[in-house]
Amino acid sequence: MARRSPKGSGCIIKTDNGRFRASYMAPPGSRPARPSRTFDLQRDARAWLDKQLGLVRTGKHVSKSSQTLISWIEQYTKTYKPNVAAATKDEYDYSIKRIKKYCEELAHAELQSIKIPEIQLAINTLQEKYHSRTVEITYKLIRMSLKKAMSLSMISPLDLTLIEMQKDPE
Repeated sequence: MARRSPKGSGCIIKTDNGRFRASYMAPPGSRPARPSRTFDLQRDARAWLDKQLGLVRTGKHVSKSSQTLISWIEQYTKTYKPNVAAATKDEYDYSIKRIKKYCEELAHAELQSIKIPEIQLAINTLQEKYHSRTVEITYKLIRMSLKKAMSLSMISPLDLTLIEMQKDPE
């Protein structure tokens, strides 16, 4: 009889075609509930499984999602910023329109795949077209929504301090 692994350690199964499928139970509310991946080598499956279980144990597990940045920003403003002043709400709406119009690639990128250089490129594009204060307001909305996504474990941590804002020439 096969030896049982301890609870919460995931499993590796040899498939009919000789490959190895690793799977584990994701934290409650994650989709899929039991993520899995197939590998040619058992050691690759074990390495992936150990990495995923380490992320679960440390609270850094991020479940897969196809949500885009712009849809998250819209959801963020409706959910977490409903009681702001009318002028602030207008700023958020204009910022969302600017992101959709001039930063299409960033706006429609999957939230989990966004990297710092993509954000910096979008900020640089906005700086070519708008005053620095307008760009700062737009970046602030992006930053606030990404920080909330990180705190909710929707995305892996990003060091947003690496993004540089250019000042307008005086």
